[in-house]
Amino acid sequence: MGALLHLKGIVLAGLRQAQKLIALGGDERIDLQFRIMTPEGDFWIPVALAADPDEAATQWMQISKFMVWKKASVFTLACELADPGAVYCFGAMHSGKAAALSAADRDPLHFGAPEWLDPEEVSEEIFALLPPPGAVLDAADIVELDAYFGANGLCPAMPLGQSAS
Repeated sequence: MGALLHLKGIVLAGLRQAQKLIALGGDERIDLQFRIMTPEGDFWIPVALAADPDEAATQWMQISKFMVWKKASVFTLACELADPGAVYCFGAMHSGKAAALSAADRDPLHFGAPEWLDPEEVSEEIFALLPPPGAVLDAADIVELDAYFGANGLCPAMPLGQSAS
């Protein structure tokens, strides 16, 4: 129970951060916002999901491999939904998952109170991004990931500091 309460706090923080990004971004919709918690600290990765299904599948796979590489124990995924207008944050750890939704109106800007979703309403594909403990990568994967998530990569992973996990 304690781990789930901890996860819910992390999810609420992710939801609030996404709301702040919306408030700062004006009319622009926010990209997917990943927060990945690892033993070496937390990483923030914004991802503009590709329209092409094959390219999008590669992006999801790269995020999952990043979690293997950094030995992630927890991650959140926050995004903005157009219909219905809402902000969403999902969180996963090996012992559970949690998700919250908040209505979002842009004119005037207003966010509703967070509503907790039943974990079964969340796609297992998102939960499956968190790799099983002990998953490993080969050297070629690590070189590829360093290029993809490095400072000059397609999706730079920005360190946030010490992990909250």
